[in-house]
Amino acid sequence: MQAMSVHRGFRSGVWVIAVVVAIAACGGPDEDVVITISPAVASVAAGQTVQFMATVTGSHNTKVNWGATGGDISSGGLYTAPAAGGGYTVQAIADANSKAKATALVNVNGEGSVLEPFYDSQHPYVQVMTPMPFATYFAPATIRVWAHAPDYGGDNVNSYSPHVDFYLGTTMIGSVSPGGGDPVDYYEAQATGVPTGSYEVFVRSRLASGTIESIHVPIKVIDVPTGGPKMDLTSDLVLSGSTSFELIGSASSPAVLTSSNGSRIRSAAGWTGHLTIRNADVIGLGKMDVPGIEVTVTSTNALEITDSIFDRCGPPALTASDRATMTIRGNTFQPNILTPVNDQADYAGSHPSLVLAGNSSGAKVFAGNNVGVSFVRFDGSSHWLVGGDHDTDGNIFMGVRAGMEFDSVTDITIRGNFSFHRYPFGWSQGHNLDFEGDTANPILVEHNVFRSSSWMIQSLVGEFRYNLLVDNINEAFFRSYDTGTRVHHNVLVNCGFQRAFLPSGGVLFAAGTFDANTIDVGGAQLGWINSPFIPSDSQHHLTSLRNNVFTGFAYDQSTNVVESGAATSADYNAFYNPDTTKLRPYGDTGLGSHDVHTDPRFAQPRSIPFPIGDGDVWRRRVTVSQILALYRSIYTPASGSPLIDAGDPASTGVDIGAVGAGVADPADKFGRFGP
Repeated sequence: MQAMSVHRGFRSGVWVIAVVVAIAACGGPDEDVVITISPAVASVAAGQTVQFMATVTGSHNTKVNWGATGGDISSGGLYTAPAAGGGYTVQAIADANSKAKATALVNVNGEGSVLEPFYDSQHPYVQVMTPMPFATYFAPATIRVWAHAPDYGGDNVNSYSPHVDFYLGTTMIGSVSPGGGDPVDYYEAQATGVPTGSYEVFVRSRLASGTIESIHVPIKVIDVPTGGPKMDLTSDLVLSGSTSFELIGSASSPAVLTSSNGSRIRSAAGWTGHLTIRNADVIGLGKMDVPGIEVTVTSTNALEITDSIFDRCGPPALTASDRATMTIRGNTFQPNILTPVNDQADYAGSHPSLVLAGNSSGAKVFAGNNVGVSFVRFDGSSHWLVGGDHDTDGNIFMGVRAGMEFDSVTDITIRGNFSFHRYPFGWSQGHNLDFEGDTANPILVEHNVFRSSSWMIQSLVGEFRYNLLVDNINEAFFRSYDTGTRVHHNVLVNCGFQRAFLPSGGVLFAAGTFDANTIDVGGAQLGWINSPFIPSDSQHHLTSLRNNVFTGFAYDQSTNVVESGAATSADYNAFYNPDTTKLRPYGDTGLGSHDVHTDPRFAQPRSIPFPIGDGDVWRRRVTVSQILALYRSIYTPASGSPLIDAGDPASTGVDIGAVGAGVADPADKFGRFGP
């Protein structure tokens, strides 16, 4: 194939993420100060300028002092990006109170960001679902491409394109004609043997009304590095007895493990050795749905896979039994992992990109990994830390089936991860996080970003806090959570882009508590939206529904309330849904006597759809802490907001919603992830 330069479909520039710090009133006239910075997201080439604006409220002194860690910024907020790429910060400090600060992260690099347009289901469109922008492969590369090509019009939600063509640069790599008008949901094509070079992936949908084209997704194919240890498998490597396997390279000279015929590493019964793969490029092991590495370890420090890349490999299957520990950190499981992606309607039959199994008693870590295509399945495997305390610890799950699935587990902490399930606008089910089987506490899910999918969070157990759920495609953000489950201090934004579907917009639940959350469903852009809460059966109720904000519910349904009988205790909530045409009371006397029914007055306008490019997250140029901080800045109550001091006095903190207005509340941690 002929390489072509990346030259369109993206912007060279700078990412800007705004972080806002508010100072609570302590008695002085200039202490109730809030400062915000804009733009929240901007793009500018290295060496060029971007104008920042800062607004100070709570003081007559509105002067702003500016500073920057890289580049230059004028006294009026005009920032000039440096020539050198890297991450820099711009800070606006209120002159009235130096503790009131707004910080913007500036990422300067020659390669820019790809942002998809806002899709409206009243019209046909076509999009590349995988790969993500700026994905990098080893030559000769296998590039798997999935597309979504609905032919929507009006209320017709089951029409799909009769013909989709796939392109890699100027070369057509596939053409799909499903026929019959069936809802295919995903279209797939594959290019193999792709040489080094920079390319653009795009798809065209041929409709009766004409041909439409997706945005162009830049990718890169590079040579396999040389200089490190090399090993080529021509037949399966079977580990037995106490034999150990080590393949260790360095960051500058990675080891290379390849197979041209799909040979793999596997362990025999009773194997007691250890497996270590560190700073290695693992290429071609296994086959479609056949693990490239399939081992069972039994002792401490028996398995370490770190800082390695898995390219066109079968999905690894790693089992820990007895006292075994596992460390899987800093790896990339490419968007060409050889796991099949079935039709959307058969979601239950999906295949993972990685299986972690075995209920050993040892602690296990899955951190700092990038996982493409499909989900990671934790199958009966407990005692996992998934992510960690810093952005470098968080995992990125991104692809047409991306996410995490836990079956019959306990002692799980999920912290600081980004999960983007590239779910199409269609029916059936999808999830970013799912707990099944005999899962039991302790389960803690905190400081994560969950994006897209249908039922984002399914069968929740334990405690769920300080998370962002954004761009739910249809149905509800939560689908059932168990008795005793605590959901608090989360922000839920945008339930569905398309007006033709019927998103419920809220939570389908069994039992538990739901306190101090902010739900902004999206407003009049949406169609029929159900009540914020729907009981999944008549035997269970929320035991607490307090201090929440419900806004953006719209059109022809009760949107300022929970359905009758859904909660045994509900009060001190804020409802503001000016686009609705039908209001309804709680339906139970004695509830909602302290609710707020006016504009919550957030510090910034809502940002729908998600304003950050997929490739920037995949390449870790924009981090989870920055994304959470951005949404904190948006949903902070503005000066004079009716949410301030309107919460339940018996609760920790006195403001309504997931984000406080600067009060020293120890539970006000949304958007405050990391050091």
